[in-house]
Amino acid sequence: MVRSDNWDELDSVVTDDVLDEVQPSASYEELPALVTSRLSGLVSGFVLDLPYEQTDDDEFRDTIKAIQTIKLVPRIDNRRQIEWADLTGST
Repeated sequence: MVRSDNWDELDSVVTDDVLDEVQPSASYEELPALVTSRLSGLVSGFVLDLPYEQTDDDEFRDTIKAIQTIKLVPRIDNRRQIEWADLTGST
């Protein structure tokens, strides 16, 4: 549908629930719970865009403080570089 530029028909196949599984969304207030349920123990970090509106700065700051208390996967600084040969079995 996307390739044939049928954007208006896309919502009949990709429901809001399906879209939320692929690209979850949340308000600033809901975001820490979403991060905990979807990312805790799986990632060592993620990126959030800064608020578009300056009036959201205080709420964004509070959200970041709450997210910083969530236990994510510890970073491993001495990871071995994976070479292409490791993935293909070739040398």
